[in-house]
Formats: sequence, C-alpha cells, structure tokens
Amino acid sequence: MTMELERVIGAARATQLVRDYQARLKAQDLLEDTAALRVAVQAFASGNVYVLAAPGQVWTSTTENTRPQEITIKEIDTSSNEGPVAIYLQASGAFRTITLNALDTLYRLEDWPSTQAAEPE
Repeated sequence: MTMELERVIGAARATQLVRDYQARLKAQDLLEDTAALRVAVQAFASGNVYVLAAPGQVWTSTTENTRPQEITIKEIDTSSNEGPVAIYLQASGAFRTITLNALDTLYRLEDWPSTQAAEPE
C-alpha cells in the first residue's frame, strides 16, 4: 500500500503521515522512537484501513462486473456496535455507513485531499 498511498498523496505527504503517526504512537502508547517508527511504517505500508481511513477521502469500489462507485468519507464513527464504521454520503443524498473491514475489502483509496489531516487512533 505504500506505493499506492504515494500514488494518491505523493511521497512527501506519505512520509509526513508516517512521521505524524510515529509521534502519536510515542506520545499515546509510550513507544520508543525506533519502535514507533517501525509500527507506523508497517501500518501505512500494509494499508491498515484502521490507520488510513479519514474524513475527506474518496474510495472507489473494486468489485468486478459492476460500475465503479465512489464514496467520500464524511466521518469515522468508532462507537458503532458493528465496530469502526465510515459514514459517507451517497449520490442520492442519503448518509450510509460501511464497516472499515468492508471498506478495506470492497474499496480502494482513490483520493485524499491535502486539506484533510490523518487522525489515526
């Protein structure tokens, strides 16, 4: 996913996201610098949807035999009974939710506007 992430947001921004997550891991989880960097790099390199998913992102469906569907994440809800879900606005104007597991399986990150900051927990 690192190459995929770099395709979407560029190498410099991908590096900054890893560094920001590293700092968060050091502060919140009290990891040492090298351990925090290793975890951050692995999380982004593997495309961990629990780290990557953020408001403002555009994801495109990857299912075959259907017209690709784009969704734009409006919010991540971590209090759902289903586990973490992404809330998105459908073309019809209705808000829907999708679990992050389903988002990871059925969609691929297509765009991540630079005005949106990553807020992995």
